[in-house]
Amino acid sequence: MYLIGRFNNRASVIKFSKNSMNIDWKVQIGSSELYQAAPNKGSYDLKYPTADMNEIYAFVQPKKSNKIYACGYRYKDLKATEKRTASMFKMDDQGEIQFLYMFGTRDTNKQAD
Repeated sequence: MYLIGRFNNRASVIKFSKNSMNIDWKVQIGSSELYQAAPNKGSYDLKYPTADMNEIYAFVQPKKSNKIYACGYRYKDLKATEKRTASMFKMDDQGEIQFLYMFGTRDTNKQAD
C-alpha cells in the first residue's frame, strides 16, 4: 500500500506493509541544487522549501509492473505557486527513482490569447 502526494513540501511516496501497516520505506524528492551545495552530502535540509518536485498530482502503476510513474509540479517559491515547473518521475516498487524530469515554467496568471 502506498501513500503518494506532498509531505514536508516535497513530493513523497511512502510504502506501508500490507500486514502490519508499518512503513517499509519513504522517498521525498529534495533539491539537487541544495544537495550540490550542502556541506554534508547525502542529506537534505528540510527547512528549505525548494525541491525538484513539490507536489504529485497523478500517478500510475501499470498491472504486472514494478514501476510507478508520477507527475506534478515544482515551485521555486512556495508563496508564488502560480509560477511552477511541471515534473515527472519513474521509480520502482523498492523506492529507487530511475529518472526525474523537470519541464519549462508556466505562469498561470497569464490569459490565453
